[in-house]
Amino acid sequence: MRTNLAKFIACLVLLPALSLARPVAAHPHVWTDYWVEAVSDQDGIVELRFTWRFDTMFSTMLRNDLKIAKMNPEAIKKLRDKAFANLKNFHYYIYIQHDGAEFLPQSVKDFSARDHGEQIEYLFTIALPKPAKTVEVSLYDEELYVDIGPPMQDGGAPSGIMAKAQPKPQAFVTASARNGAKPPVCSQDAGITKKHPMWGDYQTYTARCAAEAP
Repeated sequence: MRTNLAKFIACLVLLPALSLARPVAAHPHVWTDYWVEAVSDQDGIVELRFTWRFDTMFSTMLRNDLKIAKMNPEAIKKLRDKAFANLKNFHYYIYIQHDGAEFLPQSVKDFSARDHGEQIEYLFTIALPKPAKTVEVSLYDEELYVDIGPPMQDGGAPSGIMAKAQPKPQAFVTASARNGAKPPVCSQDAGITKKHPMWGDYQTYTARCAAEAP
């Protein structure tokens, strides 16, 4: 039986505004690889640019149910409004520390989408509340409706944070600068290990960046 988009995405928490109850025994329905770019200005790190790449099955469902034949401005608006905007209620699964202070984003800018072969990619930017000397960022969905993690070294389809035999992640953090500033110095490593009541432990990953002195 074919599931309509609204009902399916509600289960994935991509349209939580429908107020459908989540089942207790949650498990991932979407697998997503992410990359993050830290951007510096003269005053410090000012924004984070994200790329998300969805698994092929979910990408196909988005195209079919939103009737997206090609990725154009109309299609991008559909994706933003129907399969992204309400993630602000879950701060886009993004956890940020800037100069030691927690920041859970409630808005993004420059949202776009594009095709990567059969997969759909989202691109968007989060502006920090103020320029920061240090930034730490992690992405995960604590309830594991969306298994979001960095790309792993074995390549292929997104392997996610639930993989039992955890390979090392590929490089998923980059840095850039504008207005004559120096790019921040960034590194990546394993973050905290989270525990799901049904699926057990899963590994998160953290990007850490420090602004260079001008």
